Amino acid sequence: MSLRTSKQPDRLSPPLFAVVVSTKVSAKAVKRNFLKRQVRSALESYLDKVKTGYYLIFYINNGELKDMNFVKLKERVLDLIKKAKLLNE
Repeated sequence: MSLRTSKQPDRLSPPLFAVVVSTKVSAKAVKRNFLKRQVRSALESYLDKVKTGYYLIFYINNGELKDMNFVKLKERVLDLIKKAKLLNE
């Protein structure tokens, strides 16, 4: 999983995010949508701590998340946000 960010034109708008799951992860849309829902749910708990004025795009390119439990997934999402230095302290 990777994270790409870009600045929004309006620096005061709330952060917007998207989750993209490759067909390499699973050929079945049901499994890809399930992963998207899990990542969105994990991100919602940290959304109030993310700096305003950014787009966050999460890319899932490999099957590392298919067997990961939700607690580890939340930690992975938080690690990516921290690496991008987008957390309000």
